[in-house]
Amino acid sequence: MFRRLPMLFYFLILLFPAPAGATCYQPAAPCDLIDTADNVAPGQILTIERSIIVPPDALPLDWPLSLHIAALASSEIIWNGQHIGSNGRLPDATHAEVAGRYFASFNVPRGAVRAGENHLRIRFSADHLWTPLVQPIHLLQIGPYETPALPSRTHYLPTLVALGLLAVCFAYFLVAAWLQPRGARPAILPALIALLSMVQALAEVARSFVDYPYPWHLVRVSGIALLATLTTLTLCFGAAKRFWPDRRYAITGIAACTAVAMLLWIAGFDYKSLAVVAVGQMVMLVTALRALWHTAIARNKAAAIALVIGTAALLTMTWEGGEFLDRSYYFVIAILLIACILEQLGMLRAERMAQQRISELEERLRHAEAAGDPILTLKNGSRQYRLAVDDIVILRAADDYVEVQTADGRNLLVTMGLTRLLRELPADFLRIHKSYAIARRAIASVEVRAGGGRQVRLHDGTTIPVGRRFAGSLRELDG
Repeated sequence: MFRRLPMLFYFLILLFPAPAGATCYQPAAPCDLIDTADNVAPGQILTIERSIIVPPDALPLDWPLSLHIAALASSEIIWNGQHIGSNGRLPDATHAEVAGRYFASFNVPRGAVRAGENHLRIRFSADHLWTPLVQPIHLLQIGPYETPALPSRTHYLPTLVALGLLAVCFAYFLVAAWLQPRGARPAILPALIALLSMVQALAEVARSFVDYPYPWHLVRVSGIALLATLTTLTLCFGAAKRFWPDRRYAITGIAACTAVAMLLWIAGFDYKSLAVVAVGQMVMLVTALRALWHTAIARNKAAAIALVIGTAALLTMTWEGGEFLDRSYYFVIAILLIACILEQLGMLRAERMAQQRISELEERLRHAEAAGDPILTLKNGSRQYRLAVDDIVILRAADDYVEVQTADGRNLLVTMGLTRLLRELPADFLRIHKSYAIARRAIASVEVRAGGGRQVRLHDGTTIPVGRRFAGSLRELDG
């Protein structure tokens, strides 16, 4: 009968609610003891008392209990009237407070734990804070023994991955800015965004790798808010410069005033930073929408990409709330910078291909001149084109202009009528329609057209109708 008393005691605990502030110890997982109403301000001592209910069948404990605290305060731990540890030193009549660490871990001796109710008393002081906080105590947990370690390394794993991407982007834009002309270095702006985001990410993950005193945590979160503001303003200026250039200074100024208002009026540093980031995404959305309103998506792919990224960022921010800064924010910046890199690489590739085509054309002109082949100079206003006659394939009349199509696929508009242009070309060019003339060497065959009449098929498969008035010029080609 007496052997069943511990189990009976355990069932009584389950049947009757535990007293206010009580927590039942769970052997498999830590129990949260924090209450959002718990607050400690400079010059005050906050005392938190909790009752920890330990089931009789959990004794004897295989391992000590562990108490983990993350707070912007020094602390003193008393378990069942026994002092088991201090983080820093609380102030008394003769001594000032000695600041403790932001994160502290304490082990409760196994012999001090008793079946049923255990009394936990924690005293906090925060004399080294220069401003009161909404919630200075961030973590208060008790559970099975764990090796004391800094928290949240797994939590910050996505941020570390994003940090690597930001470092790659920063290196790329830094090299690009170095290679660009001094007067115009567009890569400086994205390089600055990458640098600010990297420093912010490093400050974000610092608490998982550096065991610092709690006053430095306030410096850390203040720095994160400041870096988020600088990154946002740089992003706003870059977006406005790209999509609304004549209003870029006004837009950046409005964003700066809004960001400062958010920093001053919103409580909680995480929410300050989150609001400032939202301002940057909204500016990017508005400027991109304005650009798309005036141009088609196909002609302004950068604005379309910015619109998608900004929308996705705001939706993710709404879904994740305060966790957005820890998990997704740096990926948003990295994806935006990677999109800029891909755009620049595409522009460089197009420029390289254009330069290659120019070199090839110049080489063909040199060969044509060396071989004595005729060279034609054509004009379109103030522009001039020098072409080897053998490169011309099709001439198409367009009102007072002629569209000259070359063998390499170019279409050049010339300020000249088709009849006049044909007078300057050798007899190798045949006029087969009132709007078309073609080079003899380009003709593959003359065919009967399905709707009646005839057509010319070129070697590349292009078909051109033959006008009735000009059919006689093709008799020698009929086969």
